[in-house]
Amino acid sequence: MNNPHVDYVTGDLFVTPGAAHHVEHAVDLEAINFPDGHFDVVIVLHVLEHVNDVHRALREMHRVLRPGGLCV
Repeated sequence: MNNPHVDYVTGDLFVTPGAAHHVEHAVDLEAINFPDGHFDVVIVLHVLEHVNDVHRALREMHRVLRPGGLCV
């Protein structure tokens, strides 16, 4: 994304160097490696059916959202 007002980061559980899609961070949704309140928006598509503990993943996504943040 090319917008100077938006800091967009990508994450996946597995990061493969040289893969066709560019992923910046290895992210385990059950233990997200970002601090509390780090994001305004978290977008997670086609992922929750693959995690072991959905409730833990949802708590982690909530934890990394700023107050009033949005999870999609």
